[in-house]
Amino acid sequence: MEGVDAQFAVIKALAEDATTAPSDDAMTAQFDAWKDTPAGEGDHGFGYRLPDRAAVEWLVLPRAAVEAAVRAGLKQDDIDLRMYWRENEGRFGAIADPTVVPTEVVDAWVNEATTKQLQDIERAAGDRLRGPRRGFDSIDGVIELPADWSERKLTFDDLRTGLIEQFQLDEAAVPAVAAVNSLTPLDEIAADESFRFAGTARFGPTPEGRPRWSVADLLGALSQFGGGAVPLQAGVTFPVLDTPAGDRVFIRVTQAEGDRAPHDLAEVMDAVDSDLRRLNRYESLLEQQDALAAMASADGLDAVASTWSVDVTGPSSLQRNFAPGIPRPPTVPGLGTDADVVGTLVDHSIDLGATPLGDLVDADRVLVVPSDRHLALVVARLDRRVPVSDAQWASMIDNGQIVFMAAAEDFGGAQLPDLAEAFTPEALAARHGYVRSSDDEEGDSEDESTDATADASN
Repeated sequence: MEGVDAQFAVIKALAEDATTAPSDDAMTAQFDAWKDTPAGEGDHGFGYRLPDRAAVEWLVLPRAAVEAAVRAGLKQDDIDLRMYWRENEGRFGAIADPTVVPTEVVDAWVNEATTKQLQDIERAAGDRLRGPRRGFDSIDGVIELPADWSERKLTFDDLRTGLIEQFQLDEAAVPAVAAVNSLTPLDEIAADESFRFAGTARFGPTPEGRPRWSVADLLGALSQFGGGAVPLQAGVTFPVLDTPAGDRVFIRVTQAEGDRAPHDLAEVMDAVDSDLRRLNRYESLLEQQDALAAMASADGLDAVASTWSVDVTGPSSLQRNFAPGIPRPPTVPGLGTDADVVGTLVDHSIDLGATPLGDLVDADRVLVVPSDRHLALVVARLDRRVPVSDAQWASMIDNGQIVFMAAAEDFGGAQLPDLAEAFTPEALAARHGYVRSSDDEEGDSEDESTDATADASN
């Protein structure tokens, strides 16, 4: 239940530091072993199964561009502006010169007019995009697009031009259409800064209960990926998204392909080659654990960081994640999630006894822990133990975590394997350290002999 604060220098095995290139046979064997395993799920994180991927295009319409157009068309004697002022006099306090519309009134009116204009733009864009597919049949919300849809659909370039002309926007203020034209993992697409924080509440809460759908949510819900919670498909523009800044984003998936194993080694050649080179380098690093521990003990982590061109991070607090619900995942800064590394560090702090870590010599507080999952060495210096607080303990009892953890430990692990297997004689004996005595074995032999004689006589 304890945790520990520690500083770290993480030395990763990099492909460019490998001393030998992998052979063709090694490449083939590596590919065959992990071609149908998702990335990160095989030994050392190996895995070459291709995830859901898509190609997309998008158009961003900045709110600032619309606001500039609204301001450009505004005059002091604008009837709508002065009526707005009169209807909202109570909002703006005393007016020094009633013949001139105050700046705060103008700004408020422009803000509301811009919002209304954006709504008009959304409707106009929707009409333009739906026009080419009016009359198409659909099944379960999925539109049956014709084979020549790529030629018949409204291009985003034409959409941009049409909106600029219709709403008298400054062309230079509206970014050009952008695209990811090659099949790309969905998480990489969703991380693009153009729409990273864009979303829509059009469909109500997400299946996870979030009030807005992000680009990642929408991409994952495509019919091509087995979605069905919302009617989305490649070739049809998503509902208009908005950003925290009020920009509008139009996104259309132009190509989508569900996860699959690669067709051949050539399709993932670079990844296989890199992994084998990293593994080669990792094997070399493992031979330097003692030297690294000696350097860190004698000269500190800064010396390790300088020699190996890495950073020192921390102190950071680590705690094992025994069971679902415990708040702190077993993560090492600069490395990622690795329960084995965190467990080793926490166990070492416990093995050092009750003496405060700060009173121990560095040789006892420093250790080098291999991370087989990440192909890296973690050089750590333990600073302070972090036991579970009384409040945390009480909370864990109240919400049942302690009971779950005890059950998980007794039944063979936090994943709670099949209970029938957990209670076999062999499993019980292994779990509780039961060893038959010689008398038990002799007794069993006598019983078996007696049973056998009885069976033979019958």
